[in-house]
Amino acid sequence: MAKRAIAIWWIVGTVVMFAGGSAALFVSFETNQGNFLHGHTGTSVALLVVSISIAAAGVILQLVAWTGALFNTHLLAGKTWFKVLLWVGIAGIVTSPIVVGGLVLWGLMLAYLVGGPDGKAPAPASLPADAARSQAAPAVHS
Repeated sequence: MAKRAIAIWWIVGTVVMFAGGSAALFVSFETNQGNFLHGHTGTSVALLVVSISIAAAGVILQLVAWTGALFNTHLLAGKTWFKVLLWVGIAGIVTSPIVVGGLVLWGLMLAYLVGGPDGKAPAPASLPADAARSQAAPAVHS
């Protein structure tokens, strides 16, 4: 998966996750005394299940982006970004029940998308001047 596709999956996952979380918070607010869903337990539970399912789908989309970033950086000769993505990502997933872990994984992906290399990018072509210079240089024999 190219870095552009990883970015799209990550952005869509973030938007979907926040939409589901916001909807869940809105439903829980509306169940308060005097609000629209007060006394409608079945409806509010159904809406909460849908909202949390949407938020979980966003998390899955972000995990797909993280996995794509792992496969993308695994192709590189230097495995620095791969190791950082792997171990910090695992630490973020393990600690995600506390909010800090989710923020760590989100920040890691942001750092990769802003400054990380793309393992699927084509290698830069050599400049014509370099090719001409290497052909024109005389071979030294001793």
